[in-house]
Amino acid sequence: MRVYRSIDEVPYDSSTVISVGTFDGVHRAHRAILKKLVERSKSANKRNLVITFEPHPRSIVSHDAMNVKYLTTLDERMYLFQSLGIDNLLVITFDKEFSQLSFRDFYSQCIVQKIGVSEVVEGFNHHFGKDRQGTITILDELGKELGFVVTHVEPITYNGKPISSSRIREALEDGAIDIANEMLGYPYLLTGTVIEGDKRGTTLGYPTANVELPSSKLIPKFGIYVASVKIEGTEYFGMASIGRRPTFYKDGNVIVEVHVFDFYGTLYGKELSFSLLKRLRDQQKFDTVDQLIRQMEQDKEQSKSLIQSLRVV
Repeated sequence: MRVYRSIDEVPYDSSTVISVGTFDGVHRAHRAILKKLVERSKSANKRNLVITFEPHPRSIVSHDAMNVKYLTTLDERMYLFQSLGIDNLLVITFDKEFSQLSFRDFYSQCIVQKIGVSEVVEGFNHHFGKDRQGTITILDELGKELGFVVTHVEPITYNGKPISSSRIREALEDGAIDIANEMLGYPYLLTGTVIEGDKRGTTLGYPTANVELPSSKLIPKFGIYVASVKIEGTEYFGMASIGRRPTFYKDGNVIVEVHVFDFYGTLYGKELSFSLLKRLRDQQKFDTVDQLIRQMEQDKEQSKSLIQSLRVV
């Protein structure tokens, strides 16, 4: 996948099929749009191009920007785009100046004149431009005027309602990882840098990798999760703990750590990605360290049982 960081870097090609959006989460509804984009471009032997934004537009235009958390970092979105067969990606820096650009000016000046376009693929609830004034209906009209076709993608629903990034955020914050994963279409992904911790896990017999996540990443409800971990191309399984470690600290920092089964290497300083498969329980305060260790042993046995059932399926 070729990645462009500026509109001026993209070679002009009038035979281009485009989709524009933030695509936070690259969830099942986004995937329907992106799969249609790839299908339409391949069938007509045309270039496909996804246009996304960094940082997330809400971090610039929202009144509560500091508290808005996102399902995917840019690197995670790029990984997911590539896995879906996207050949070209344009990452536009979203700032105050860009936020003032109208829907019409963006499509006419940036897409039609500079990039080139024959078709735009978007979802039923597409909104874009200053104050989100551009809609799929207005895009249809603009396409007729400027010479490109607009292909609509119908909503993908879960429990009778359209899947959305906000619904997935709510599920994760509630600890409903099964529901979140169902709407995402893949297990929720967390990527960060392994940093040195207090090595308490090692003393308990459960060494962990402490993972420092980007501050904008949505952290799910505190608890213990079954996780899958990719290390140098090999998949491992383990347990992820998310929370403040209440057995040891009255009001500690939020720690995200992963105990990887059957792995004995060193991960300090490396980027680590892991996915949350199942939620086992809440974090809880134990009266003694021995009680905590016994619970961790039970968690490990339960995790391995669940992993085995997943492998059978």
